[in-house]
Amino acid sequence: VDLEVGDFSPETGELRVRRGKGRKARVAHVSPGCRGALDEWLGLRGDAPGPILCPVRKGGAIDVRRMTDHAVFLACRRRALQAGIK
Repeated sequence: VDLEVGDFSPETGELRVRRGKGRKARVAHVSPGCRGALDEWLGLRGDAPGPILCPVRKGGAIDVRRMTDHAVFLACRRRALQAGIK
């Protein structure tokens, strides 16, 4: 939830994780499957500074503000149930 748009490099596919496990910074390479989804999301979200993960309102408007880790968990759980994943 702490990832910012500026942490992602579309040219290289690198994602800078500033506060990872043990509060250590590292660079991760986005997998090809994730890359397509991330590119599509950022195309909808836009490149304005701020968090990568943002809530989407019922009407479809993207609210460029930070989500909590619990909100992301609930969204993932909801989509997993829709997909039939336990």
